[in-house]
Amino acid sequence: MRRNFNSSFISAKDKRASKSGVYGMEKHLLERMGGNFKSVIHVPASFSNEYSVEFDGTNDHFYLDSDVSFSGEFTFSIWFKHSTGDFPYLINPYIFLYGSAYGMKVLVRNLGTITVSSAYSLDTWHHVAYIRDGSNNTTLYLDGSSIGTSSSSATATFRQLGSYGTLYELGGKMDEIAFWDSDQTSNLATIYNSGAPADLSGLSPTNWYRMGDINGSSGTTIADQGSGGVDGELINGPTYSTDVPS
Repeated sequence: MRRNFNSSFISAKDKRASKSGVYGMEKHLLERMGGNFKSVIHVPASFSNEYSVEFDGTNDHFYLDSDVSFSGEFTFSIWFKHSTGDFPYLINPYIFLYGSAYGMKVLVRNLGTITVSSAYSLDTWHHVAYIRDGSNNTTLYLDGSSIGTSSSSATATFRQLGSYGTLYELGGKMDEIAFWDSDQTSNLATIYNSGAPADLSGLSPTNWYRMGDINGSSGTTIADQGSGGVDGELINGPTYSTDVPS
Protein backbone atom coordinates (compact mmCIF):
# COMPACT_ATOMS: atom_id res chain seq x y z
CA MET A 1 0.00 0.00 0.00
CA ARG A 2 1.31 3.46 -0.89
CA ARG A 3 1.25 5.96 1.94
CA ASN A 4 1.60 9.69 2.11
CA PHE A 5 4.30 11.11 4.37
CA ASN A 6 4.10 14.62 5.78
CA SER A 7 7.68 15.88 6.30
CA SER A 8 6.49 18.63 8.65
CA PHE A 9 6.44 16.03 11.43
CA ILE A 10 10.19 15.46 11.25
CA SER A 11 11.81 16.49 14.53
CA ALA A 12 14.72 18.90 14.83
CA LYS A 13 16.90 15.96 15.89
CA ASP A 14 16.09 14.07 12.71
CA LYS A 15 16.67 17.14 10.57
CA ARG A 16 20.08 17.54 12.16
CA ALA A 17 20.86 13.87 11.71
CA SER A 18 20.40 13.99 7.93
CA LYS A 19 22.28 16.64 5.93
CA SER A 20 20.98 15.84 2.46
CA GLY A 21 17.84 17.98 2.33
CA VAL A 22 14.14 17.13 2.77
CA TYR A 23 14.41 14.01 0.60
CA GLY A 24 17.26 12.71 2.75
CA MET A 25 15.48 13.62 5.98
CA GLU A 26 12.40 11.61 5.03
CA LYS A 27 14.51 8.62 4.00
CA HIS A 28 16.48 8.82 7.26
CA LEU A 29 13.37 8.92 9.45
CA LEU A 30 11.56 6.20 7.56
CA GLU A 31 14.54 3.86 7.80
CA ARG A 32 14.64 4.47 11.54
CA MET A 33 10.96 3.52 11.69
CA GLY A 34 11.52 0.40 9.58
CA GLY A 35 9.56 1.79 6.64
CA ASN A 36 10.12 1.22 2.95
CA PHE A 37 11.21 4.51 1.46
CA LYS A 38 10.42 3.39 -2.10
CA SER A 39 6.75 2.90 -1.21
CA VAL A 40 6.28 6.50 -0.04
CA ILE A 41 4.90 9.34 -2.11
CA HIS A 42 7.35 12.22 -1.59
CA VAL A 43 5.78 15.44 -0.27
CA PRO A 44 8.29 18.33 -0.05
CA ALA A 45 8.33 20.44 3.10
CA SER A 46 7.42 24.09 2.64
CA PHE A 47 9.90 26.81 3.57
CA SER A 48 9.00 29.55 6.02
CA ASN A 49 11.09 32.05 7.94
CA GLU A 50 9.33 33.05 11.16
CA TYR A 51 12.12 33.79 13.63
CA SER A 52 15.38 35.69 14.01
CA VAL A 53 17.71 36.11 16.98
CA GLU A 54 18.12 39.43 18.81
CA PHE A 55 21.42 40.41 20.46
CA ASP A 56 21.49 42.98 23.26
CA GLY A 57 24.71 44.82 22.31
CA THR A 58 26.22 44.14 25.74
CA ASN A 59 27.54 40.57 25.88
CA ASP A 60 25.36 38.40 23.62
CA HIS A 61 26.90 36.45 20.76
CA PHE A 62 26.58 33.30 18.66
CA TYR A 63 29.37 30.78 19.18
CA LEU A 64 29.88 27.73 16.96
CA ASP A 65 30.71 24.40 18.58
CA SER A 66 33.98 24.30 16.62
CA ASP A 67 35.92 26.41 14.12
CA VAL A 68 34.80 26.47 10.51
CA SER A 69 37.54 26.98 7.91
CA PHE A 70 37.58 27.84 4.21
CA SER A 71 40.88 27.65 2.36
CA GLY A 72 39.65 28.14 -1.20
CA GLU A 73 36.48 29.58 -2.64
CA PHE A 74 33.83 30.65 -0.15
CA THR A 75 30.55 32.47 0.24
CA PHE A 76 29.39 34.01 3.52
CA SER A 77 25.76 35.14 3.74
CA ILE A 78 24.10 36.91 6.69
CA TRP A 79 20.88 38.84 7.18
CA PHE A 80 21.31 41.54 9.84
CA LYS A 81 19.41 44.40 11.43
CA HIS A 82 21.72 46.83 13.23
CA SER A 83 20.20 48.93 16.01
CA THR A 84 23.02 49.92 18.39
CA GLY A 85 26.82 49.82 18.61
CA ASP A 86 29.52 51.63 16.63
CA PHE A 87 31.80 48.70 15.70
CA PRO A 88 29.78 45.48 15.96
CA TYR A 89 31.20 42.36 14.34
CA LEU A 90 29.08 40.06 12.24
CA ILE A 91 31.89 37.51 11.75
CA ASN A 92 34.90 37.74 14.07
CA PRO A 93 37.51 38.81 12.89
CA TYR A 94 36.50 39.48 9.30
CA ILE A 95 33.26 41.42 8.76
CA PHE A 96 32.07 44.28 10.94
CA LEU A 97 29.93 47.40 10.85
CA TYR A 98 30.56 51.09 11.33
CA GLY A 99 27.76 52.58 13.40
CA SER A 100 25.84 55.81 12.98
CA ALA A 101 28.80 57.91 14.19
CA TYR A 102 30.94 56.55 11.35
CA GLY A 103 28.65 56.48 8.36
CA MET A 104 26.82 53.14 8.65
CA LYS A 105 29.12 51.02 6.50
CA VAL A 106 30.07 47.34 6.16
CA LEU A 107 33.81 46.66 6.31
CA VAL A 108 36.16 43.71 5.80
CA ARG A 109 39.59 43.12 7.36
CA ASN A 110 42.02 40.21 7.69
CA LEU A 111 40.54 38.51 4.63
CA GLY A 112 41.11 41.16 2.03
CA THR A 113 40.51 44.77 3.01
CA ILE A 114 37.40 46.77 2.15
CA THR A 115 37.15 50.02 4.07
CA VAL A 116 34.92 52.13 1.85
CA SER A 117 31.51 50.72 1.07
CA SER A 118 27.96 51.90 0.60
CA ALA A 119 25.97 53.01 3.62
CA TYR A 120 23.07 51.01 5.03
CA SER A 121 20.09 52.10 7.15
CA LEU A 122 19.83 51.63 10.90
CA ASP A 123 16.97 49.47 12.21
CA THR A 124 16.38 47.99 8.76
CA TRP A 125 16.97 44.44 7.58
CA HIS A 126 19.90 44.05 5.17
CA HIS A 127 21.70 41.20 3.52
CA VAL A 128 25.49 41.00 3.35
CA ALA A 129 27.46 38.48 1.32
CA TYR A 130 31.22 38.10 1.01
CA ILE A 131 32.46 35.87 -1.81
CA ARG A 132 35.89 34.61 -2.89
CA ASP A 133 36.36 33.11 -6.34
CA GLY A 134 38.89 30.59 -7.62
CA SER A 135 41.46 33.34 -8.31
CA ASN A 136 41.31 34.67 -4.72
CA ASN A 137 39.35 37.77 -5.76
CA THR A 138 36.82 38.81 -3.11
CA THR A 139 33.63 40.84 -3.48
CA LEU A 140 31.44 42.33 -0.77
CA TYR A 141 27.73 42.60 -1.52
CA LEU A 142 25.05 44.58 0.31
CA ASP A 143 21.44 43.83 -0.55
CA GLY A 144 22.45 42.04 -3.72
CA SER A 145 24.78 44.74 -5.10
CA SER A 146 28.57 44.82 -5.11
CA ILE A 147 29.95 47.50 -2.79
CA GLY A 148 33.67 46.66 -2.73
CA THR A 149 36.37 44.30 -3.96
CA SER A 150 39.69 43.03 -2.68
CA SER A 151 41.79 39.86 -2.79
CA SER A 152 43.09 37.33 -0.27
CA SER A 153 44.49 33.81 -0.33
CA ALA A 154 44.33 33.45 3.47
CA THR A 155 42.38 30.61 5.04
CA ALA A 156 39.24 31.95 6.68
CA THR A 157 38.77 30.40 10.12
CA PHE A 158 36.18 31.59 12.61
CA ARG A 159 33.84 30.53 15.37
CA GLN A 160 32.20 33.64 16.84
CA LEU A 161 29.47 35.81 15.33
CA GLY A 162 27.87 38.93 16.75
CA SER A 163 30.90 40.20 18.67
CA TYR A 164 34.70 40.36 18.78
CA GLY A 165 35.60 38.37 21.86
CA THR A 166 33.98 40.35 24.66
CA LEU A 167 34.06 43.58 22.66
CA TYR A 168 32.16 45.18 19.80
CA GLU A 169 28.87 43.35 20.34
CA LEU A 170 26.00 43.68 17.93
CA GLY A 171 22.91 45.43 19.19
CA GLY A 172 20.36 44.11 16.73
CA LYS A 173 19.29 40.92 15.00
CA MET A 174 20.70 38.23 12.73
CA ASP A 175 18.88 35.66 10.65
CA GLU A 176 19.44 32.93 8.05
CA ILE A 177 23.24 32.67 8.31
CA ALA A 178 24.86 30.46 5.65
CA PHE A 179 28.37 29.56 4.51
CA TRP A 180 29.57 27.69 1.43
CA ASP A 181 32.97 26.32 0.47
CA SER A 182 32.29 27.51 -3.08
CA ASP A 183 31.71 30.67 -5.10
CA GLN A 184 27.97 31.31 -5.11
CA THR A 185 28.06 34.48 -7.22
CA SER A 186 25.85 32.89 -9.86
CA ASN A 187 23.25 32.11 -7.18
CA LEU A 188 23.40 35.42 -5.34
CA ALA A 189 20.08 36.63 -6.77
CA THR A 190 18.46 33.46 -5.43
CA ILE A 191 20.10 33.87 -2.02
CA TYR A 192 19.10 37.54 -1.72
CA ASN A 193 15.67 36.86 -3.25
CA SER A 194 14.73 40.55 -3.59
CA GLY A 195 15.05 41.09 0.15
CA ALA A 196 13.33 38.01 1.60
CA PRO A 197 15.28 34.93 2.74
CA ALA A 198 14.84 31.92 0.47
CA ASP A 199 15.06 28.17 0.91
CA LEU A 200 18.78 27.42 0.49
CA SER A 201 18.56 23.64 0.64
CA GLY A 202 18.83 23.36 -3.14
CA LEU A 203 22.16 25.24 -3.03
CA SER A 204 23.68 22.78 -0.53
CA PRO A 205 25.28 25.18 1.97
CA THR A 206 28.19 23.89 4.02
CA ASN A 207 26.72 25.50 7.14
CA TRP A 208 23.23 26.97 7.51
CA TYR A 209 21.74 28.43 10.69
CA ARG A 210 17.99 29.15 10.60
CA MET A 211 18.11 31.14 13.87
CA GLY A 212 14.99 29.79 15.54
CA ASP A 213 12.95 28.18 12.78
CA ILE A 214 14.14 24.61 13.32
CA ASN A 215 14.00 24.51 17.13
CA GLY A 216 10.63 26.25 17.45
CA SER A 217 12.32 29.37 18.87
CA SER A 218 13.32 27.59 22.09
CA GLY A 219 16.60 26.60 23.69
CA THR A 220 20.10 27.91 23.09
CA THR A 221 21.36 25.49 20.41
CA ILE A 222 21.04 26.40 16.73
CA ALA A 223 21.39 23.21 14.69
CA ASP A 224 23.44 23.33 11.51
CA GLN A 225 21.16 22.59 8.55
CA GLY A 226 24.07 22.38 6.12
CA SER A 227 26.41 19.49 5.41
CA GLY A 228 29.10 20.64 7.86
CA GLY A 229 27.40 19.46 11.04
CA VAL A 230 28.72 22.31 13.23
CA ASP A 231 25.95 23.46 15.56
CA GLY A 232 26.11 26.79 17.38
CA GLU A 233 25.17 28.14 20.80
CA LEU A 234 23.47 31.38 21.82
CA ILE A 235 25.67 32.82 24.56
CA ASN A 236 24.59 35.14 27.41
CA GLY A 237 20.91 35.21 26.57
CA PRO A 238 20.10 36.34 23.03
CA THR A 239 16.35 36.15 22.49
CA TYR A 240 14.17 34.95 19.63
CA SER A 241 12.15 37.48 17.68
CA THR A 242 9.37 37.30 15.12
CA ASP A 243 10.87 40.33 13.36
CA VAL A 244 12.32 38.84 10.17
CA PRO A 245 13.46 40.08 6.75
CA SER A 246 10.60 40.23 4.27
